[in-house]
Amino acid sequence: MIRVENLQVELSKQTVLSGVDLEIENAKLSMIVGPNGCGKSTLLRSIAKLISSAKGKIILDKRDVKNIPIKQFSKMLGFLPQNPRSPQGLKVFDLVSRGRAPHQSFLRQWSDSDEAAVKSALEATAMTGNHNRLLSELSGGQKQRAWIAMILAQQTDIILLDEPTSALDLRYQFEIFQLLKTLTEDHGKTIVTVVHDLGIAARFADHIVALKEGRVVASGASKTVLTSENLQKIYDWPCAVMQWENYPLIIPLDNLETA
Repeated sequence: MIRVENLQVELSKQTVLSGVDLEIENAKLSMIVGPNGCGKSTLLRSIAKLISSAKGKIILDKRDVKNIPIKQFSKMLGFLPQNPRSPQGLKVFDLVSRGRAPHQSFLRQWSDSDEAAVKSALEATAMTGNHNRLLSELSGGQKQRAWIAMILAQQTDIILLDEPTSALDLRYQFEIFQLLKTLTEDHGKTIVTVVHDLGIAARFADHIVALKEGRVVASGASKTVLTSENLQKIYDWPCAVMQWENYPLIIPLDNLETA
């Protein structure tokens, strides 16, 4: 389990996160939602040990992540930023192979286990047939699958993703989140992702963390977090919430206060 205790982050003399407490359960798909600038990406990057100024505690496997050596940490947790970039002319197999870096050293170079891990990641993301193609030749959804395959090749139990479908159309969004759901249910992965689309969160999330102005406003199952009262607090905008096939269906309403 990931546990965050009294997390506080200040960037450029601005408080971004203040007193954040939360728990992320194992083998679940957790999503962080909230308005722009509320600290979603900062929270994710703090858990990934990418913000050195973060104060408070982040506990992973009963240990403060500050005390876990980076090499060991990279075997426990994988992080995919928003809009990742790669060198020109890189093929899918080469990109996915980069996920094996934490398992290699000067004395231990490419091995049969590395080859097997890459092939398994390509298979899990339905990218085996594209392994020899250039990234530049792929569609947006295929590129994102390749990046996710790279993280899978890292063979960590925990995966953090910052808005993995922000530039994808509806079909590819659903395909990516169906994949993430399968990774939690069938492979026991613990996945935490930042999303803006509340429909996606309602449909796929096992656990939702809602932020506003650097604080947790609500945390729990979609039915308990995505209520009209909570959405008004989080986004300062009225919404109607109905149930459709056991999922919350969110409809933004006219804001009479601005009329």
